[in-house]
Amino acid sequence: MRLIIHSESVLRANCWYDGSFSSKWLIYLSIPNNIKLQTERLFLRKFTLDDAAFVYTLMNSPGWLRFIGDRDIKSHADAKQYIQDRFFPTYQETGCGFWCVLSKNSNEAIGTVSMLLRDALDEIDLGFAFLPESTGFGYAFEASQAILKMEQKDCNLRSVLAFTDLENARSQSLLERLGFSKIGLKVVKEEWGESLLYRLEF
Repeated sequence: MRLIIHSESVLRANCWYDGSFSSKWLIYLSIPNNIKLQTERLFLRKFTLDDAAFVYTLMNSPGWLRFIGDRDIKSHADAKQYIQDRFFPTYQETGCGFWCVLSKNSNEAIGTVSMLLRDALDEIDLGFAFLPESTGFGYAFEASQAILKMEQKDCNLRSVLAFTDLENARSQSLLERLGFSKIGLKVVKEEWGESLLYRLEF
């Protein structure tokens, strides 16, 4: 039986067997609070200030520093302020937000997927970043696919953009697996120079 979970901390699922209800088929699943959606292996939810330690680690990881940049997050306090100033406001924009990705096995945060409106782009763009130890397992694909499906359904999106560093072959491959097509080069932020720009049409 496949269950879709939203925001309950405990979901109670009634199952029917041979056309009649049987209490022995009552299932209780304990899940974290504030879950937005789930996939086979992952939970996705909004960030909270309690995620500061994870954000500090992620934003100081080699991949983040190389391909996204140094955001001067030197302490957990800096990370908490960044969540407050950068992540929280995105939840007020339709179809947007930074989503914290957690492993179902450990209930630990392993990455983030974002849907954002940027000044240099005229459509929402998809972004993703995962801890080094959580790359190579298909988590970014699984989480990104789930977010894209949710936002397309909830917000009736017709297309989504994405961009990546010219040297980031892993992200380029992931975007193509998700169905994005390369449409050219774009300077999204001066600090990044030219980026490869992609579009996914629904």
